[in-house]
Amino acid sequence: MRVRYMVAGAAIGTMLGVTISRARRWWQTWGIETGEKTKVLAGDDVVTVPVASETRGITIEAAPEDVWPWLVQMGFARAGWYSYDRLDQRGKSVDGIVADWQTLKVGDIMPTHPGGGFEVVAIEPGRSLVLRSDTALVAAQAAAADAAAKTKAKTKDSGIGVADESVPVGLQASGAILGATPQQFSASWAFVLEPMPGGR
Repeated sequence: MRVRYMVAGAAIGTMLGVTISRARRWWQTWGIETGEKTKVLAGDDVVTVPVASETRGITIEAAPEDVWPWLVQMGFARAGWYSYDRLDQRGKSVDGIVADWQTLKVGDIMPTHPGGGFEVVAIEPGRSLVLRSDTALVAAQAAAADAAAKTKAKTKDSGIGVADESVPVGLQASGAILGATPQQFSASWAFVLEPMPGGR
């Protein structure tokens, strides 16, 4: 009887392991064609020895030049992330193009929260936007945010009024996730637009 339970347990464990492995592979390559899995993309060289890599794709019924303005205006306190509103930090993504957010260059920060975000490391207008973050960048942004908070606290103590800023629910949730970031890391995030037949 005990042997049957062990065999059944081993079979169930194996099936579960195979299912999880397939689900993980699907998640890491969601929406891409077989040939696209190994395609070299802008930003692939930012992290020289990646521990993990994910490539996802969608087909949009618009030309790259029509999609581009939506990409460059992303970010916290900007257009948002065009995601689920509860996860979108800002509360809700914008539903139009905002002229003031259309300028982006190498070295700019695409904010993920009030104190920092991803640095723009490569940009080819209408084609690709490559962002990066690493331990040093996060530490520098945290130190700057800490210094700003201390200055704000001194200003408040001096009797000068300081507005109370509430943290959006989405930012609280993503902040909790970011708080679990490994001690040493390097990451890149690239958006690549490729024209397809039919103006897609």
